[in-house]
Amino acid sequence: MRYPYAGNTLLLFLVAVCSASFGAVKTPEASVEEFRNGTNLALQGDMRAALQHLDTVSPDALNDEQRKTWACMRKRFRANTQTVSVDWTQSVFAAYRSYWSHVMLGKVSAQSAEHELAKKLAKLVYEYGKKSVVVNMDTIEPLLSTKLETLGYHALFGVTTPMREFMLWHKQTDQSYDVDLPAGRQVVHVVMLDDFVSLGWAGYATCDYYHTAGWAKPDRLYAVRAAYDLHSEAFQVSYLAHEGQHFSDYQHFPGMEQPELEYRAKLAEISKARSTILDLLNDFAANESDSPEQPHPWANRKVVTELAEVLLHDQLPSDIAWKSIAAADINATAERLLKQDTERRMTRPLQTR
Repeated sequence: MRYPYAGNTLLLFLVAVCSASFGAVKTPEASVEEFRNGTNLALQGDMRAALQHLDTVSPDALNDEQRKTWACMRKRFRANTQTVSVDWTQSVFAAYRSYWSHVMLGKVSAQSAEHELAKKLAKLVYEYGKKSVVVNMDTIEPLLSTKLETLGYHALFGVTTPMREFMLWHKQTDQSYDVDLPAGRQVVHVVMLDDFVSLGWAGYATCDYYHTAGWAKPDRLYAVRAAYDLHSEAFQVSYLAHEGQHFSDYQHFPGMEQPELEYRAKLAEISKARSTILDLLNDFAANESDSPEQPHPWANRKVVTELAEVLLHDQLPSDIAWKSIAAADINATAERLLKQDTERRMTRPLQTR
């Protein structure tokens, strides 16, 4: 999941960057739309296309947070500057930043960039522990995690499609919630995460305007505390219901592919949302893809398309169209679609080898 988040450590470079906005669009509405298009493309890992949209934005049309993000993204990926690393942990982070930049700007293939990342990290593992390792991310990541823990950090590795992930934080605490899912209530353990050094590749791509705000593992959920008002619908629905559905699906449908997991979790969100339902539908529609290699955008399109087929008939999905439908009807349709998907999975014949 990816959510708006205003970081406290954005490096601003407004004057020079703002003056370089050639070919800016004329209307405030068009600028805001192009800003959204740019950040959405960044979330898909395509920074070259993102910058083309951001270059047409008139910054005066944006709010303060958007304007800071616009300036930061253009400075970060146009100037291609790298911060000098002063310690081992920052050197690890710098290796990931370089990898993300090269992949998103299309300078090298993702495979070549990952191999270069693995070489840098293997060298850092050797420098810290004087132990040679195989240049392979699956071998290196557990060693990095162990070493970072000895330094007082917690880390998330692996892949958040389409790139290698690296989130790094200092503090975490355990809490339990009774989550109301469409299929019933379930106690879910949540680890609250605080004091971040890295908010992952999505955060790096958008200067922390968007980032991963939570994820699920088979035995518990993880939440970036600063991303939420814990009493808000955004937390209760877009985090707990979404990630709680993942938690349930891990238990009942092991091996489910990521795009299908996201599709079901987004249906769970829509089935429970009240005050945020229109924002969710508009956000989904603004970040769509036909490719299952982009799990979130693919799921967004599938959810919006299926809801529209049932509720909008011949109308195209839009804010005006959704406003003509009662929220309760949208909730019920999403819950019914989720139930139908569950029933199909329950009746599929077992695969035998």
